[in-house]
Amino acid sequence: MGSALRVATAADTVYIRVEGEGVANVCPTLRAFLMRMVAAGKRAFVVDLLQCRYVDSSFMGTLLEVVTEHRRRVVIINASESVASRFELLGLVQFMPIKKGSVSIPNTISVHRLPIRSTNKRTLTEVVERAHKQLIKADKRNRERFEPLLKLLRKELEEKP
Repeated sequence: MGSALRVATAADTVYIRVEGEGVANVCPTLRAFLMRMVAAGKRAFVVDLLQCRYVDSSFMGTLLEVVTEHRRRVVIINASESVASRFELLGLVQFMPIKKGSVSIPNTISVHRLPIRSTNKRTLTEVVERAHKQLIKADKRNRERFEPLLKLLRKELEEKP
């Protein structure tokens, strides 16, 4: 099973269901969608991770940008213990609270699949770099974790204009 994003909106809330894995290759599509929703005035984002078995730092940093740069609320629901622990490890639960227990997206709203677009390497590198800058800004302990990656990403971006 690959990764899939299913989305819905109701009033000022956006619902995002992640199926499979929340990883770097979905981040350009996710970020573009998030920015469209921010531009449309949406204020709250509910991220359902019931069917998500893994999230990487790029995915978490992409979600974090909505909170830190655009002052929106992001709430994580239905995360497994292992997925929730990734948010906790990076110090993100203060920015994106994790609701415990089973929470469902209202069945009165229409959920549709958001096609994950393939993207060029440069765009992917830029989105991953932005996500990791957000993680470092959110928790200084993340600098040690991600500074080597950021250096590598910057080098890639400088070499390939």
